[in-house]
Parts: sequence; C-alpha cells; structure tokens
Amino acid sequence: MSLFELSGKSGKLVPWDKQVREKPEEFKYFHSYLVSKERRLDKLSQELNLQESYLKDLSRKNRWEERVAAYDVSQLEVTTALSVELLSSKESNVAHMTEKHLYIAQSAQEVGMVALKYLHECIKSQNSDEPKKPIITGEQIIKILDFGSRLERLTLGEATAITETKKTVDYSKLSNEELALFKQLAEKSRNKEDE
Repeated sequence: MSLFELSGKSGKLVPWDKQVREKPEEFKYFHSYLVSKERRLDKLSQELNLQESYLKDLSRKNRWEERVAAYDVSQLEVTTALSVELLSSKESNVAHMTEKHLYIAQSAQEVGMVALKYLHECIKSQNSDEPKKPIITGEQIIKILDFGSRLERLTLGEATAITETKKTVDYSKLSNEELALFKQLAEKSRNKEDE
C-alpha cells in the first residue's frame, strides 16, 4: 500500500491528495501522472487520449510538479525510516548472535581446559595406588579447544587459519646484473634455511 492510499486516512491533506479546488477528473489525471514511471505529459496524453496542452494547463493550474516532488520526498523519508529500522533490527540480531557465539566459544574453551586439567591429574596418578582412568583423550580435548578458539576468532572477525598469499613478480624489468644479484641472494637465503 502506498502513502497515496494511506494519506486520506490521517485526516491531514497532503499535496498528493485531491486538493480542495481540484475536480475529481483532474485528480484522476494527476494520480495517473504521479504513478507513471516516466512522468511525462506527452506519454500521459497518449495513454489517456487527451491533448498534451490540456494536461500542461492542468499541471500548471494544480501544481503537479510541486505535488509530485512532495510525494517523492515523503516516499524517500518512509524508505529511509524503514531502512534505518531494518538496519537497527539486523544490528541487534547480529549483536545477539555474536554474544551467543562468544558464549559457546568460551564455554567450549572452559570445558577443554577442565578436561585438560583432569587428563593431567589422570596422568600424574598413574604411579599412585589409585590411578584415575581418563574418560577423554588428548585428541578429543584438542578438538574441543580448537573448536572454541576458532569460533571465538571467527565471531570476533579474526582469521581462523594462517593464510599465505603469493604474488607473481615480473622480473622482465630487471637488468642482467640485478637478476644475477637476486639469484645470489636467493641461494644465500636457501642455504641459511638448510642449516
């Protein structure tokens, strides 16, 4: 439903409503102009099978351009208000989701730490009279801690993996001397890595 349809219900006359001195037929032509895609009098005259000069006179007399501009501004205000409301709602939902994900991530890390301490106690007790039997493996603990850490980093917008980017280098602009020097440096670097 457009503002045009709602405007009469507010009790306040707005520019795109039928004006006091405007005849119903004139308003019908204005409304056709208002809702047309191009808002061109020549096109409207063809659609309504009316003289373009007659529509120009009506347009001038009833301030169509001014009323259309007011309508467009009101539509922009409504659209902006709705966009702000939707954005605010989305931000609220994202904030709630972030809090929830952080809680899950931190809980997983806490469980992992408790399990790690328990496993450590089990290992220490192996030489005692009453050794504890582990109910969780080190591998399972690592998975829990890894999950919690990755989820926390992802939730906070941090990288969850080490990524390496390789750039293509154009050596064609280097002179032979520069290439020879580069080759020496590369070999020296490789030799240090091998040591």
